[in-house]
Amino acid sequence: TAMQPPSPAASHPPIAMEGYCPVTLAERGKWAKGDPQWGAFHRGRLYLFTPPIEQQKFLGNPDRFSPALSGYDPVIYTETGQMIDGKRAHGVFYRERVYLFSDEAALQRFGVRPDYYIAAVEQTLRQASMSPRTNR
Repeated sequence: TAMQPPSPAASHPPIAMEGYCPVTLAERGKWAKGDPQWGAFHRGRLYLFTPPIEQQKFLGNPDRFSPALSGYDPVIYTETGQMIDGKRAHGVFYRERVYLFSDEAALQRFGVRPDYYIAAVEQTLRQASMSPRTNR
């Protein structure tokens, strides 16, 4: 059976990246707390931004700024199919993308074989985007 990509939570989506602004991180390499006044939903997560200009940049290309796999740990997901939240403390930039890991061990496994984990996640996401949508 194919693994399923992240899906939105039923009622209250989790706050992405522990409330830090993904645009500030991507563009300046700095962790800056986002303001709940400036939020946007993407792939089942609520992202918060510093000023509204960051929110507008995000909305123009959310996949560029959001962490890979919506912030779930790509190593755990590839190895077990479980959607475990990655943590800021175990995050890295790799090929201009943020990857978050649930613990140091997962981060270390990614460091040994990053392309393997990235390819597995991308294949799953491609398969999911080709499958018919069940809800509209």
